[in-house]
Amino acid sequence: AGRVKAIVTVKTSGERVLATDSDYANESLEETDSAGGTRRQQSESGSSTSIYYDSAQGSQPYVQSENMPQIEGVVIVAEGGGDQAIAVDLTLAVEALLGTPVHKIKVLKLKT
Repeated sequence: AGRVKAIVTVKTSGERVLATDSDYANESLEETDSAGGTRRQQSESGSSTSIYYDSAQGSQPYVQSENMPQIEGVVIVAEGGGDQAIAVDLTLAVEALLGTPVHKIKVLKLKT
């Protein structure tokens, strides 16, 4: 393929989902008076706090999961990009490494 340059565009950036300790309460009260009327009252309350652990660098948040950036498209410019076999190999490599659909990958010949 020779010299290769690649441009990757992302739709969304990566995201870390932190583990939390949640405490929620839901209270419902229904009263009926002597005349047959009813009164309903509902209340909700809650709190959520992140979970931390101690490490050599200090207190760190516990990461529950990490979502990688969503890739929008890839353009590859390569010296051998004009060769169909090389273009197919580069396209399949990007698809395998990044999970990007083939129709969002374009290989071009690098002009020197």
